[in-house]
Formats: sequence, C-alpha cells, structure tokens
Amino acid sequence: MTESSLRKTQILVVEDDPQTASQICRSLENGGASLTSVSDGVKALEMLKAHPWDLIVLDRMLPGFDGLSLLCELRRIGRSDPVLLLTAIDSTLEKVRGFNLGADGYLAKPFDLRELVARAGILLRPGGNRLCSATKLTFEDLELDVVGRKLSKDGRRVHLQPQEFKLLEFFMKHPERILTREMIFASVWGIEFPVRSNFLESHISRLRQKTGNPSGPLIHTLKGEGYVLGTYRTDEIPGA
Repeated sequence: MTESSLRKTQILVVEDDPQTASQICRSLENGGASLTSVSDGVKALEMLKAHPWDLIVLDRMLPGFDGLSLLCELRRIGRSDPVLLLTAIDSTLEKVRGFNLGADGYLAKPFDLRELVARAGILLRPGGNRLCSATKLTFEDLELDVVGRKLSKDGRRVHLQPQEFKLLEFFMKHPERILTREMIFASVWGIEFPVRSNFLESHISRLRQKTGNPSGPLIHTLKGEGYVLGTYRTDEIPGA
C-alpha cells in the first residue's frame, strides 16, 4: 500500500542535516518516489514556488527561513501541497501550532524511517491531504470569494480593505480553532511582532463590525490564548 502510494510521486525534502536528508531521500526513493532535496530556507522557498509537489517533507529549524515561515507562505499563496513537518521539539503545543498553520502531518526527531515512509504514504493516498483548497469559503452567513476577493454576508456585498480580507480569509480557513497573535501575524502579515500594541485589535474590531450578527460577533477573544472564529454564547467563552 505504501509503495504504491509513493510510486511516481514528486517529493521535496527540506532538511539541513546532510545525513538525515540522505536517509530520508533513500527511504522514499526505495518506494518509487522522485526526490528533490534542499538544505536551507531560501532555496526551499524558490523550490516551493516553482511548482506543486505531491508531498513536502519540511524540517522545522532551517537556516534562512524556518519551516513554519515557509509553511505559512505556502498556504498564503493558496497552495495545498501536503506537508509533513519534522522537528526536534516534541511538545503538544508545537504540534498544535504546526497543524493550525496548515501542516498535514508531524514527526518528532529522532524517528524511525519506516514510520516516516508510512506517514508519507498516508498523506499521498487519495484524500490523505485534508487541507481545504476551496476558492470559496463559508461560515454561518459569510461567503468569501478567495479568487474574486469579495465578501458576501447573507447575500449582500461587504467591502473589505485588503488587510481585512487577508485576516478574515485566515480565520475562515481555520474556523473554530484558537489562533494566537503569533500565528496571525506570521500568516497574514509575515512578521513576528506588531508594529504597535493595538495593531491587530483594531483590524479585528473592524472585522467584527462588518461580519457580526445581532446575536453577537463571530470573532471572539480568548484571554491569554488568542482569537477564534466561531459561534458562542458569552458564558461559553473562556475568560469572558
């Protein structure tokens, strides 16, 4: 099953340790895959944008751009290539962060190469990649046309500034998930820190006004955690 999933696939391996990269490539090639390997984030970004890949095996820590930044950029430009993240940081928080940013699989170092091949095979099966690549996103009475860059609410057009559109798109791609400030800035603006303390809050406030319902807003603040696009009563929101 795994070998048939790997056969005739194009896989990009982004790993800065030569020995680890060689072992990964050899294991996947044995299953019939065609491998391309790069060792730094700058070159990886070029290869990611060159064309779609059947699978990307992406190390978390890289010179140039780190793996999460590359993942954010891939999803930002609308690509849904399956991504298997590799990292030495084996923690639940790290896994959740990676999945929320768009990773499809996660493998902590050190790992058994047989497990890597098995996980790759699962992601390469039809339907193995669950990431939404729809051109239209919907939530409650909102419909976001990703290609046309338009928002409709209950059938009526709502005008959004470019940055508001990008922010709402990120929320609608991850409904009912807690999104931290760090995740939002990295994915929407490509920066690590806000240029001023209320930068994000002002954008979210405007989005709440444009997308909310009489029963309340759709974007909620979870104190000490982040923000979530969801339907809640006030007494259901932690810290409210």
